[in-house]
Amino acid sequence: MPLPTQREQLIEQLTTDVAGLGVATAAYGAAAIRRYLDTHPRATQAERSDALAAIVSQPNAGLFTPAQARRFANQYTPTDALDDKVTGAGAIVLQDRHDRAFVIGVRGSDFVGHTKADLNADHAIALNTVPMAQTVSVINFALRATTPKDQTVVQIGVHGVAHSGDDVARGKAKLKRQIVGAATSWVSDRPHAPHPPPQPYVVGYAKGLGTALGACKVAGTHSKGGPVTLVANAAWQCAQSVTYNAPHTALDEAQTLVNFTTKMAHLPAVNVSSMHARHIVGEGPSWIAHFNAPPGTASHVLPIPHSLFTPLANHGAAMGLAVAQERLQLALENPQLTTIAQIDHHLLHRQGKARHAHADPAQPQHMAGDAAQALIQLAQENRWSADELQQFFEALEQAQQQQRAGHAQTLSGHALTPR
Repeated sequence: MPLPTQREQLIEQLTTDVAGLGVATAAYGAAAIRRYLDTHPRATQAERSDALAAIVSQPNAGLFTPAQARRFANQYTPTDALDDKVTGAGAIVLQDRHDRAFVIGVRGSDFVGHTKADLNADHAIALNTVPMAQTVSVINFALRATTPKDQTVVQIGVHGVAHSGDDVARGKAKLKRQIVGAATSWVSDRPHAPHPPPQPYVVGYAKGLGTALGACKVAGTHSKGGPVTLVANAAWQCAQSVTYNAPHTALDEAQTLVNFTTKMAHLPAVNVSSMHARHIVGEGPSWIAHFNAPPGTASHVLPIPHSLFTPLANHGAAMGLAVAQERLQLALENPQLTTIAQIDHHLLHRQGKARHAHADPAQPQHMAGDAAQALIQLAQENRWSADELQQFFEALEQAQQQQRAGHAQTLSGHALTPR
């Protein structure tokens, strides 16, 4: 069989990006999908797909446009979902209606239904600690879903971790030990003992659900779900992971949990640092875009401004999905485009906003400005046309020109006059 051409590899990667970002965005609807499956146990495939379209269109779920939601539901059927009220973990299992393979979505930071738990998980990640409570919850869900119905499957835990608050305590203790150890080493010139690794154990056994039997193509996630997904994929065994604006995590802790999971569940060993994973960041003035990519991932920038101040985390995921879809469409429509850099350059010219008229097509060009709110509105109204985006960016450029000319600007309700 001949090796795929550069263009074929490009189309395959962009298709994976769309699948990963799509299921990552849809995972914000995990709670609603779980409720639907619980209340409609006999729903047909068509009924479940219709329900999926309705759920992912909701502002506090997927925030898909109507057209996006219909395309997504025509491709996927939900078979299972996790909505853990204790740890805040959430995940969805979707089956591709064409090839019968599965895609997995892990919910990012959900500041609607699981605010405290997710803030704790984010806090733990900031302390360079794997959010064990949520990760273990998703791992156990994966083990149940990928085990034939009613067969026994192992369930794991981590000593001292019952909820996400315990992860914060672990992170603080780890940081304190590092600070004290560093000071001791400096005074006594002796190496300090490392923080003890997490101690996973078998908590018991459960019955398999059989809701994700077969090949898994991709696991997708956004934000805080990055570390959770990369570790939990030891149980899912998906061919690829796609993370969007996800933070780095403690590699040693991740590998400890992965090793225990694969050993106890009799799964192939996984090296976290060499997983088939792809990390995508949205360009813009967002602190999260400057995180190191999660271990084992290759970083790539989407040409879309991403703001820390979007109303909900799922809004950022929805914006990323829209641009990924437009990228794929451009590649399919233009056979002469064989690299992502060329596609991004073409995309920005089509939107009338290349940064420089003499820009080099071999180098990726990115949108300027923090347009999160307007892009959200455009996505909601299904108006991702070149003309409308161009009008918006022209207005943005005009405002920037006024600022440079010394006009008073307004920020957070306060008038600021340049000196």
